[in-house]
Amino acid sequence: LMTKCLLPLMMDEGGSIINTASFSGLAADLNRSGYNAAKGGVINFTRSTAIEYGRENIRANAISPGTIETPLVDKLTGTAEDEAGKAFRDNQKWVTPLVRLGTPDEVGKLVAFLPSDDSSFITGESITIDGGVMAYTWPGEMLSDDSWKNTTK
Repeated sequence: LMTKCLLPLMMDEGGSIINTASFSGLAADLNRSGYNAAKGGVINFTRSTAIEYGRENIRANAISPGTIETPLVDKLTGTAEDEAGKAFRDNQKWVTPLVRLGTPDEVGKLVAFLPSDDSSFITGESITIDGGVMAYTWPGEMLSDDSWKNTTK
């Protein structure tokens, strides 16, 4: 809806649209088909917008965050100090090559980069900011051999 409302204002001078998707829009999750479909739709909407309006000097990109340390994560899983929250974060660490959750500041820096002149040739992209989670094709051996747990902090 924001894109629909703002595109007419951008037609003369161009601009940059940044949509929020999720790494869940790039792969399926158990029991989250609606969320996966919605975020996948945001990614393809972003691509379509980039194609349709690129000649008007309007760029469109999406950010696809992984698990970010936010109050919502605290609310859904428990805080880093709670037993449940700690267990959730420990599980996230083993599937995240950078062995931690992301921070809002890191996502903010990506969002600040996208409308800048430094990204002037980037459009139609979904930029994943997930600590490397989507680099996996499948955790494979990690499911049956838990010695990897000794490698996380």
